[in-house]
Amino acid sequence: MVPQEENERLKALVARTQAALAEHQAAFGESEEARRRLERVVSQLNHEMLIAMLDRLKLTAIRDQLDTLLDEAARSQMTLREALAFLVTREIARRDERRISMAGKIAQFPFVRELDGFDFDAQPSLDQRQIRELATCRWIAHGDTVLLLGPTDPTT
Repeated sequence: MVPQEENERLKALVARTQAALAEHQAAFGESEEARRRLERVVSQLNHEMLIAMLDRLKLTAIRDQLDTLLDEAARSQMTLREALAFLVTREIARRDERRISMAGKIAQFPFVRELDGFDFDAQPSLDQRQIRELATCRWIAHGDTVLLLGPTDPTT
């Protein structure tokens, strides 16, 4: 959806909210039941507006899990800043997952291998502790270089 159309959609939601407010106030006055109905209508419209804004910003992870994430933030009694950081962290995590998944598909690996499945007994010349240490990638953070030498086939 183009920004102009999205703006018009949000304006229409605001207009619907204002119309609903006026309608409920006229029909029910100031009764407690009217106030509760009005709160439900406004809450639903606010939810729709929030979903539309999240769509526009392409914050799909937050949009898809909004109620669950907000409930979790409320249960944890997070401050507004903590809740915002929590929501953004979830969005970043989803994007990272999708980026890694897409990179794997683009690379067209025939199968995925993980270090946990490697048989160190079949290659006794490898130091398992050293390989696992290298797998943590601390050497990258330290600016070190790693050079692996040796035959690739244990039969050679």
